[in-house]
Amino acid sequence: MKNKLIIMASIFSTTLAVDINEQLLVDWARKSSYSKSRIELGKLQALNEEKKFNENFIYNFGSELSYVNTEEKPFTNFAPVTTPVKNFEVRLEKATRRGIGLETRAFSNQLTNNFYKHGTTSGVGIRIKADLYKDILGSLTKKQEKSLSLQKKIAIEEAKINEQAFVSNVRKLYWSLVSVNESLNISKALLETAKKLERDTGARFKSKIADKDELTRIRSQVQTRQGQIYILEYDRSNIIKQIRNLFPDQLNEKTVKLAPYDIEQTVKDVLACSAKISSKAKIPYEDTNYDDILAYLESNLTTQLAINEKHDDPEVALMADATYLGKDFGYSESIDNFTDDSQAGITLGLTVNIPLGKEKKDTKAIQKEILTKTNIAKYKEIQGRLGAFHTETVNSINVLYKVIDAQERNTKLLNETFKISNGKFKQARINARNLLQDEDSLLQSNLNEINTKYNVIATIIDYFSVYGSTACIINI
Repeated sequence: MKNKLIIMASIFSTTLAVDINEQLLVDWARKSSYSKSRIELGKLQALNEEKKFNENFIYNFGSELSYVNTEEKPFTNFAPVTTPVKNFEVRLEKATRRGIGLETRAFSNQLTNNFYKHGTTSGVGIRIKADLYKDILGSLTKKQEKSLSLQKKIAIEEAKINEQAFVSNVRKLYWSLVSVNESLNISKALLETAKKLERDTGARFKSKIADKDELTRIRSQVQTRQGQIYILEYDRSNIIKQIRNLFPDQLNEKTVKLAPYDIEQTVKDVLACSAKISSKAKIPYEDTNYDDILAYLESNLTTQLAINEKHDDPEVALMADATYLGKDFGYSESIDNFTDDSQAGITLGLTVNIPLGKEKKDTKAIQKEILTKTNIAKYKEIQGRLGAFHTETVNSINVLYKVIDAQERNTKLLNETFKISNGKFKQARINARNLLQDEDSLLQSNLNEINTKYNVIATIIDYFSVYGSTACIINI
């Protein structure tokens, strides 16, 4: 029974374990992370603004129905009280992108007073309102529409860039976990070496070959090694916590384990990619979404400044209202009159609104400065990022490779030194302090080498956050 429980517990723990690798985390980041929804908010907001603007040009149906009745008495027969009054109207309205508003309507009004009963007017009408200056032929509307379209395109490209940046952060989290895991492996191996040394020195101490000072130093070293492992395990736990926070659905109540990886091959892939990047003398705009954003920003600035120029323009509108109606005593009679002998009417009007004072001019000047500085600042920021990442990434990787080469040679030499020192220590030719110093140097060299390799990988991943379309095997 006990064996069965152990087997069941083993199976249960296995089903709750997830072996993560870089590709798996990247797939989660691109498809099913809640952060992806947050990234898309900017794009949705821009799309919403465009849709709200388009709502101004849809058909609108409206209707009105009213009934008024009063029992008040007239002062004289020549000042009658009109009651009841019945009004009904349906209308269809639409604003166009040409600066013209259209309205068609059908109506019927009926009233009764001292002089007549059920006097009814029924008819149809059409009303036109045309902007003659500020938005003549839709000049302002077209610019507003273009600006919103450009802002939507910018938001779409920014969403792609933000998604790539998020993927890059996830990849760096993965490789930092790999780095800590490698450091743990080295630290655990050296801990075992220190424990073996402690056992050997303990035996030598009992045989009165080693003194208590040496044994104490080595025991202290064992505790130091153990403390370093605890710190690395703490770092590992923090990284896994960050990964869990990013992917709660995929990792809920599951044990996270690293699938097999090849950090040496990855470093070689980075070197191959770095050579490909360095072969491009000029900024590879074809590998980034930022080039589209730069073009959209420039076009949108021109459009927004043109819109702003109309801020203090006068508003001039022509209004025309044409009606065809029939009048008689009763609904059906007025409709018959409309059909047989409709009576036409037309109303023309002109409205002019001219802003006085300098307030609107001042506002226009401030808005112009805001638009210009905002767009130029963003434009310059993107240009600087493109130049810096392309030029300095290759330089940084080349420097780091030189560091790795030097560290590998140093580690090899320190490893040989430690073996020699260990042999001398066993022969009582050197003391524990010398041996422990060599062991510390070897450990630190190994850890530095791992950290530098992580920096190499992280540097190229940062490059992909800007140049996301770079054709490299490591750009997943």
